[in-house]
Amino acid sequence: MFYAISFTKFFIFVIEAHSVVSQNYFTTLNPTLVRKLTNKKIRWIIRQLDKGTPVKEIAAVMRVTPRRIYQLKKQYRETGNIPELKQPGRKPKQIDPDTERIVLEAYQKYKLSPVPLEKLIERLRHSHPPQHHLQNSLEE
Repeated sequence: MFYAISFTKFFIFVIEAHSVVSQNYFTTLNPTLVRKLTNKKIRWIIRQLDKGTPVKEIAAVMRVTPRRIYQLKKQYRETGNIPELKQPGRKPKQIDPDTERIVLEAYQKYKLSPVPLEKLIERLRHSHPPQHHLQNSLEE
């Protein structure tokens, strides 16, 4: 049920309207209140499911949707192992050994920080090693 209050001069009208959107958990929960799960929280959820705690109660405590709890429950039931989160983001690329050699030689000779070293290598070798490759090569 949705109520709209209209203020016009001195009269207040309350208009009753029915919502067209279904009342699922995505429309009733504020998206900023939904939390991300960690591996520790997932283990807690599985323990609570094993104890017989209702899914809606677990979802309310962890501030996630019941659908997510059911997903974890299904993964646990199918594999027998507690689900683990994957590492987010892009996989790091390995630095080309030739590029690493060029960077280390230039660093040994000129003792520059990554940004000036990047510009120097670009000018001398006509190749452009990414700055994060320079930093990673120098850290090792």
